Amino acid sequence: MRDVRDSKLNDLGRRNFWLIVVTTATTVAYAGFCLWKMFSSGGGQNIESVLPTNPRAVLILCFAASTLTLLFLPELGRVVTAVASMAVLYLFYYWWSLTAAIKANLNITQLPNADWLGDQFVGAYYFDILVGVAALVILILDVRVLWKTIPQRLRGEKPSLVA
Repeated sequence: MRDVRDSKLNDLGRRNFWLIVVTTATTVAYAGFCLWKMFSSGGGQNIESVLPTNPRAVLILCFAASTLTLLFLPELGRVVTAVASMAVLYLFYYWWSLTAAIKANLNITQLPNADWLGDQFVGAYYFDILVGVAALVILILDVRVLWKTIPQRLRGEKPSLVA
C-alpha cells in the first residue's frame, strides 16, 4: 500500500531535509567505518587511529557537530554545518600537504609500498575520499539552503520549511 499523504514541505524544507539526511548518513557511516577499522584485527590499523595526529578523529568531530546542531538547533546548525564542511575540506588539503611534506623531507617522489591514494594522502582509504566528496556535497546543499533564506531574512521574515 502506498502512502498518499502530502509531505507539506516547501522547496526550502526539502532542501533542508536532504541536508540533514546526507549529513547524518555521512556521520554515521564514517564513524562506523573508522570504528570498524580500529577494532578489526586484519585491517592493519590499531589504537593509534584515535590519536590527534590522525585526521579521522577530527573529521568525525566536524561531522558530528554538524549533525547534532542541524537536528537540535536548525538555524544555527546550517551555519555550523557550512563552517564544519569547510573545515573538513581544509583538513583534506592539510592531509595532502603533510603527505607532500613527508615525501619532500625524504627526498622521494613516491612513498614506498603505497598505491596512488596512499601516495597522495598517507594512510588513507578510498572511503576517506568518499567522505571528502560527501563534505563537498554537504557544503553545496547547505549553501543552497542558506542562500534561499537570505532574501526572507532581509525582509525580516522567518524562513518557513512548510508550505
